[in-house]
Amino acid sequence: MDKYKSLDIVKFICAIFVIAGHTQALIDINNIANIFLCNVLVRIVVPVFFMSSGFLFFKKINNTVDKKKYYIKYIKKLLLLYIIWTLVFIYWDLPISALFQGNSIEIIFCYLWKIIFIGSSFYLWFIPALIFSISLLYFSIVTNKENFLLVISIIFYLIGLIGESYFGFIKDTNVESVFRKYFYYFSTTRNGLFLGWLLLFIGAKHGKILFKIKYSGILSIVFFLLLTLESYILHKLNIPKDYNFYIFLIPFSYYFFNWVIFINVKDTINTGILRKISINIYFSHGIFLILIPKIFSKFNWPYNSFIFFLSSSITSIIFSFILYRYSHKLKLLIKNWA
Repeated sequence: MDKYKSLDIVKFICAIFVIAGHTQALIDINNIANIFLCNVLVRIVVPVFFMSSGFLFFKKINNTVDKKKYYIKYIKKLLLLYIIWTLVFIYWDLPISALFQGNSIEIIFCYLWKIIFIGSSFYLWFIPALIFSISLLYFSIVTNKENFLLVISIIFYLIGLIGESYFGFIKDTNVESVFRKYFYYFSTTRNGLFLGWLLLFIGAKHGKILFKIKYSGILSIVFFLLLTLESYILHKLNIPKDYNFYIFLIPFSYYFFNWVIFINVKDTINTGILRKISINIYFSHGIFLILIPKIFSKFNWPYNSFIFFLSSSITSIIFSFILYRYSHKLKLLIKNWA
């Protein structure tokens, strides 16, 4: 994993972009810049996370004799992280007060449904999506049906595209009615089936056949500009339900990821810490998105979206470093206690 130091750096930057998107960092400075940030730049983050997961998972499992054992271990690790952070946010995500108003069974059932199929918190959707798409990738590997399932994943991506970023084009049609019924149960197409599956498979393809594509950096820029234009047109026409799917996101992601993994970073630079705290930032930043506005309000401190972004980023990085620094000691303490 240390060979791909550039990937560690990009994932750290993407983790900060996640905070920028959730705080709408530029909305109080310039609305157009904020639209570009939230509808274009931030939308690069999810493909990077999915593709890097697919890339690293495939390279590891492909060199593992007991593939089933590795897959189960990987899924258990994801489930543990998901359970821990779901418990952290359960106070804010589960309407505790409503449990005592006579409809507790329905509320608990809906919350459990959300945990399994949508995501327990507004940004933890990525973990069940990753578990689902990793499971599809594992199935494709052990059954040797990678190319067939890659084609199927493209079809599902296009369905997700229609159900979100291109939703306005199906307004007042029978297709919209079908999507509305789907949304009643699953809320969005931003999940492992429609979004994560294809992106994860693209990452895995890089892991299977790793070669440097000529002009990948230039092609990344070209497709990024086309992606920006696509986003602008959709926004001006008021078409999207949300902005997670784009036509040009796929070729951009493909070439960008290839360009990133071949960037040379000096061996003397230790990016392992960035890899670890990037994960911690992603999981923990939600705490500070909740707490920081309360703190600023309590002390009447000057506050805008960019200050919100900076303070959330700084506190998330510090907290994530502390988790990284002392987590191994906590594991030893638990082990000795047991």
